[in-house]
Amino acid sequence: MTIRNTALAFAASVAALPATADELIYNTGLGPTHPTVTDVMEPMAAWIAEQTDGQTTMKVVTAGALAGIRETLSAVQSGAVELGLVNFNYTPDVWPVTAALGSLSLIGKDNRVMTAAAAQSYLLDCERCQAEYEAAGVVPLFVYSTTPFKLMCRGIEPLTPEAMVGVKMRASAGVAQAAAALGATPLNMQSTETYEGVQRGAINCDSGSVSWLKTYNFGEVMSVVVNQSFGVSYNTGLMTFGQDAWQDVSPEAKDAIFSYLAKGFTDISRGYIKADEAARAEFEPKGVKFVDPDPSFGVRMDAIVNEQFRLIVDQATARGVSDVDAELTMLTNNVAKWTEIVDGIGTGDWGDAEWQAYQDAVQTEIVDRLERKLATPAQ
Repeated sequence: MTIRNTALAFAASVAALPATADELIYNTGLGPTHPTVTDVMEPMAAWIAEQTDGQTTMKVVTAGALAGIRETLSAVQSGAVELGLVNFNYTPDVWPVTAALGSLSLIGKDNRVMTAAAAQSYLLDCERCQAEYEAAGVVPLFVYSTTPFKLMCRGIEPLTPEAMVGVKMRASAGVAQAAAALGATPLNMQSTETYEGVQRGAINCDSGSVSWLKTYNFGEVMSVVVNQSFGVSYNTGLMTFGQDAWQDVSPEAKDAIFSYLAKGFTDISRGYIKADEAARAEFEPKGVKFVDPDPSFGVRMDAIVNEQFRLIVDQATARGVSDVDAELTMLTNNVAKWTEIVDGIGTGDWGDAEWQAYQDAVQTEIVDRLERKLATPAQ
């Protein structure tokens, strides 16, 4: 059965929804408890239906029921689904500049900063990225950053850089570069494959947000979390439309989407932080150890971060993409910009007032510009 036929069959199976003028099918390879689902896509679906009086609905399909993480791009391009979650780094041949931009992940230290910096870079400032999206037939509207990745392992406690030699570690993009530099063996697998890989002994470690102990069930197979940052992941188009599907969205539904985006950017940043805290509170009492590394680990990682820029430029050049250092510099400038904005809002834990100030900044600096670029206003 083709992906398109699978999507049509699924749509028929959920026909219990009232008939509407337009139904958008959203596919994600992530599970139903992932913050991108619970904190963004499901609330956005409810908002779209409310704001359009039910004339446009969005069905959120999780856990890769229609297409896995790697296959969602093809599903969106073919029209099997209207939109979905697309990880840019899984298909560097489709968008080499976009993928290169997503490889500078080790610089990420704060998901609030990186969500906004990545959104501004991917969606607005990177002109060659925009050309790649157009050539691929997609329209990304939303990217986000995870919280800082921590090293999670089973049966071993690599507390020094030397202890990483020979470790089999699931990793992609910048994390894979760091793993290789440490002497580990990076395995380019999906995060959804880690659980089984650890059970089979094919993987020793992964790096990810602490919330993955719950969202990917890592807490059932990992024995230790090493408090050593491996950067963040900000290279995922959470809300990526096919071009034709986007053109067919009504002006009213587009207005509803744009009116929710700033809240969505804010809620995923806040939701990831809360999810990390909740996962540690759940799994530490169950025996998952949280340990600090030897200081030498941090020193080595700092050196790898400083090397990463050059490595990405060299890799892009080898793929035939020149001058990607311009896009990387643009991203680092946006990181500096949003670091200043976030620090200006407040240090430490944020309350509602600080998060509202962040949402207001995202609205002005990103969403308003994106809407002017893409939206067809309702008549």
